[in-house]
Amino acid sequence: MVTLNASFVIVPKNAPKAVEIGVFLPVIGYSVIYITCVGVFSRMALMEITYPIVELATEVYIPGEFFERLCMFPKNISDFSKMGPVISYFVAKLRGVKSDVS
Repeated sequence: MVTLNASFVIVPKNAPKAVEIGVFLPVIGYSVIYITCVGVFSRMALMEITYPIVELATEVYIPGEFFERLCMFPKNISDFSKMGPVISYFVAKLRGVKSDVS
């Protein structure tokens, strides 16, 4: 057993289960989104739509006009994906995890 910190323990025998969960959750999520998009639109319409999830979100009405602000959706997703490693780095530094990268 390898320990990095008192609250974080790596157990190698749990790795296959963690990989299965990490692979199958996105597959299930994308499958649900795909089936929903094909159900709402048609297969021919999906060939013409650049961002089908954004179009699907604009079809849904929720009180408060939440989905009316989705024109910035792709930019927000790219910003969050760029900030993930930065946030992880600072959290690791706060927890006292040492790394080989300086």
